[in-house]
Amino acid sequence: MLALFFVVGAFVVFLNFVRPAYREVSEMRGKELSLTAFRDEQKQVVEEIATLVSAYNDSEDVRSVVSLALPLTPALAEALAQLNGLAVNNRLAPQNFSVSAASFATPEESRLNPLTGGRASLVQPLRPVVFETQMSGTYEDFKRFLDNLERNIRIFDVRNISVQPIGRPDQNLFQYQLSVATYYQNQ
Repeated sequence: MLALFFVVGAFVVFLNFVRPAYREVSEMRGKELSLTAFRDEQKQVVEEIATLVSAYNDSEDVRSVVSLALPLTPALAEALAQLNGLAVNNRLAPQNFSVSAASFATPEESRLNPLTGGRASLVQPLRPVVFETQMSGTYEDFKRFLDNLERNIRIFDVRNISVQPIGRPDQNLFQYQLSVATYYQNQ
């Protein structure tokens, strides 16, 4: 009879204490699993945001490089300084510079495209600025100047070159007349 009393007591203890505790543990495990899944999702979202921020920062680097190659404004002083600096660095003697630029349009005017009936265009044409210059020096120095002009960060397009010997015929000294165009975005 005592054994039956212990078996009945064990069922009562199981039903009153163990089973509710087991249910509570199961609920806690479910909450833990859902919180772990939520944390993993949030961690993945943070990683994706970090990737997007990195890509955006990289695009800013690309924009700054493009702005150096094709500035938003004519930046005549910078272009002239680059041409003069390249000439002097390559032992050429620049003698004069002249600048001719396309008419400067306001950003609103530049967005109007005559090809689309005056409607705004998303793609803006590049505007040229042409520099005419004379310089003197040796052929090798001029060749090096052209090579450096080609590798310069700002885009320069040589449109015309005229070469005249100066000095004696046996000297390697020439007068160069050069027409160079550079471009800007006019934004």
